[in-house]
Amino acid sequence: MTTEDRNGGFLLPVSSTADIDRQWMRLKQQHPDFIKMMLVYSEERGHGWSPPDGSDRYGLDPNRLPRHIVKLAHRDKLRVSAHVESAGDFEVAVAVGADIIAHMPGFWPDAKRIASKGIGIYEIKDEFARRAGRQHITVITTIGEALRYFESEPSAAGYRQPMLDVYRHNFAILAKYGVRIAIGSDQNRSTSIPEALDIYKAGLMSPAALLRALSTDAAASIFPNHGPFGLVEGAAADFLALDANPLVDFNAITKIHRRVKAGEELQ
Repeated sequence: MTTEDRNGGFLLPVSSTADIDRQWMRLKQQHPDFIKMMLVYSEERGHGWSPPDGSDRYGLDPNRLPRHIVKLAHRDKLRVSAHVESAGDFEVAVAVGADIIAHMPGFWPDAKRIASKGIGIYEIKDEFARRAGRQHITVITTIGEALRYFESEPSAAGYRQPMLDVYRHNFAILAKYGVRIAIGSDQNRSTSIPEALDIYKAGLMSPAALLRALSTDAAASIFPNHGPFGLVEGAAADFLALDANPLVDFNAITKIHRRVKAGEELQ
């Protein structure tokens, strides 16, 4: 990825609604499947915050831009995926009507922010979990890398357990209000299987909930117009047969005995 790719390639920096309007036609000409907007600790934008020189670790001003993007996207029948880092970003995404929230808050925990602001910056509030459920928002996990980092990095020892407690709270409160969770890894060199196994190992989801998030709910999130999915009338004959029961031992998802796609067995 070069600077040219990032600035004006697949990433279009904007700082006003006028910028968005100017970029929108260019964006539509790319025929996207969805729009992704970047929210990165957006709660800091109103407190004299400015990004470090040369950094691309910052996102949209939350006051007007995200709502304007969602308005244009929904007008043009496009879904909006909101990249979030903090619970504050999660709240902005819910408030403006995003369809997908990409990343559980705290998927990339910031030790400096934790030290100065507390672990609560990643904790989803009840009100916004409830609204996410009512609005049929999908949340994509992407916490496997952080879980592995906690295990391998001694410097993370001080906030490992507090972060696990926050993850446990977030998963539980999303489940309480029926928010769809899809397993996604954010890793382009592997599958989502390690992500699911890491979440299971950490005890954050039950085997049944993980199976649904990894299969039917993930498929419905990726292909919203291709359902239904699962063992229901009208669903495609796409399935895996495992050597053991994953409800008893979730590691059985790695022991695939047979793969069937559109009714045809794959070799």
